[in-house]
Amino acid sequence: MPSTNLHDPISGRYKFDFDSDFDEGTSSSDYAFNEEEAYEEWNYFAQREARHNLMDESDSEEEQRPSKPLDIRCKELPKKFRPQSSLDFLQNIVAKNLTSDSRHYIHTLRRIQQYMIPLVLNEFTFLAMGPAGSGKTTGYLLPLVNKLVELKEIELYGRKGPAALIVTHTENKIKHIKELCNRYSRGSSLVKYFTTTEELNRQSSFNPSIVIDVICASATVMVDALGKYHVPLKWVKFLVIEEFHFCTEGSEYKENLIAVKKLLSNHGVTPVSIFISTIVPEEKMIDINFMLEIANTRVARLIAPPMMEELSVSVLPVSIPSFCCYIMYFGLRSRS
Repeated sequence: MPSTNLHDPISGRYKFDFDSDFDEGTSSSDYAFNEEEAYEEWNYFAQREARHNLMDESDSEEEQRPSKPLDIRCKELPKKFRPQSSLDFLQNIVAKNLTSDSRHYIHTLRRIQQYMIPLVLNEFTFLAMGPAGSGKTTGYLLPLVNKLVELKEIELYGRKGPAALIVTHTENKIKHIKELCNRYSRGSSLVKYFTTTEELNRQSSFNPSIVIDVICASATVMVDALGKYHVPLKWVKFLVIEEFHFCTEGSEYKENLIAVKKLLSNHGVTPVSIFISTIVPEEKMIDINFMLEIANTRVARLIAPPMMEELSVSVLPVSIPSFCCYIMYFGLRSRS
């Protein structure tokens, strides 16, 4: 169960780590889960669906507002949302993996990581953009592994397929993700599947009795592997798209991601989407409309330009066919 000091023994609920109590008119059940219900089969899917329904209702109200840029802080997140500045959210086994080896100990969370972690834990779709080495992979992978370890203890039966898919453009990125994932999950019961083109060609069969928790592969291999082994996808909760800066109009990466999206749609799944990208020049801008199509919900945007420190938040309404989304921009501004 979560390691938190916000457990209410009377109601049996865990509340997210906000600054203060919930705002008037907001039900605590919107941002909490019931300890007993958590053990019911696939209760988390119902929780996420209810949250998405609440967001859809808010979208309908916003359609009547002017389309000019709005300066509203934290509009897309709970009003008392705040960055995660410590590692007290970690399950014991994950925390032990970070503290047992001084080489792997995280002394201070980077600024972008402080925003990424609560978004992952609370299952919000977002895009994180920053230079290489800014901590983006750790920013989503640490809370994701932690959440999967937690869910592994709750989902004692019923799940037959992976809970998370991590898609990359290059196979070199897989090595980095594999190293971090194995480091964070060491000693846990998570089943992780990292595969390359060579490994896929070499492996002739797949044991259907093994329930995989995480599959990580390049987009091309991911499509081939899911099709070759008939991996059930209806339990996928998270879709992580690494190296999203390669997803430009007409790119091979985009075509492969379309195939992944189609496979998920065929199973009736709309997972929480996490997009990871480097900072790109305007002429090589990522395909924003395609990102919104994959997410099919609001997208928080975290931007960490180099040599910048202070975070600012604003909201820009963006309309695309069939629904209205609001993209939150987490930009960084220089200290004056």
